[in-house]
Parts: sequence; structure tokens; C-alpha cells
Amino acid sequence: MADEKSKAPPAAAAPPAPKKTGTIIGIVVSAVLSTGGAFGGAKLGIASAAGHKEPEHEAAHTIPTVRAPGVTVPLEPFLVTTSDATGKQRAIKLTLALELRAQEKDEAIKPFVPRMRDSALSYLRALPYEEATNNQHVEKMREELLERFTKLGALSIEQILITDFVTQ
Repeated sequence: MADEKSKAPPAAAAPPAPKKTGTIIGIVVSAVLSTGGAFGGAKLGIASAAGHKEPEHEAAHTIPTVRAPGVTVPLEPFLVTTSDATGKQRAIKLTLALELRAQEKDEAIKPFVPRMRDSALSYLRALPYEEATNNQHVEKMREELLERFTKLGALSIEQILITDFVTQ
């Protein structure tokens, strides 16, 4: 029996150690396949996204492309008094800058500055204090002033910037 035990193969014998070249090839092949899969998946995602159309409610929230601003013309500060809900007079200091359309020069609006100041002061004096200081009203204020300035003939204005706003 002693001979039989020595001739039988060991049950828990370790498999032969793999060759180093086989291990390196395995690592390289799996790295190449992983990279190819990631690249192909990204390409497939881009292709499907290009064909994908967003619903209209989501498309309205996209950020517009940023463009270089035109010439910006600052106006002298406006100082107006308005009444609050209790009838108390409140002071507002407002400074505007006019951003012109591309290729326009500031000389295009210089003749209109006195008229624009008059129009802006008339509008701001009539504005209730609570409305003037409401952050949700700022865009409406810009639109109203732009519309007024355009009606005066200052057609080269792209947008109105509020560069200073102080209330008391």
C-alpha cells in the first residue's frame, strides 16, 4: 500500500504557474476590449442623442449660446423717489448700461441719450416701490425700458443692463 500512495497523483496539487507572456497578453487584450467598448458606447450614445429630440418643455430651458457683447454705453445714474404701499417716499438710485448690437458704434445712440433719460425717469417715478425692488420684476423693467428706448428711435440697443441698484 505504501507503493500505491506514492504512485497516486496528489489530490490538492497546485496547477502549474501560468507563463508571464500569457498573463501580459490577457491584460492587454482585456484593456483593448474595455477601451473599445467604452469608445463604441460613447459613440453610440452621441449618435442616439443626435437623433433624439427633446420635448418642448425641456427645450425651453436650454442655455443660449453666449455671444460676444457689442459696445456697452453706460448712462449717468438715475436718482428717483417713489412711494411705497404706505405712501412714504423712498429713494432709488439706478445705473443703466446700454449694450449695442454687434457692429454698432456708440455714436449711434448719443443723440438719443437725453430722450432715453427722460423716458426712464418717467417710467421709474411711476413705478411703485414694491414693484421696483421686487427681483422678479427686474426682467420686466429691462424689457419696458428697451421698448421705450426703441420707440424713441434708439434702434441699435441689443439689451439693457442694470449695473447699480440702491434703495433706501
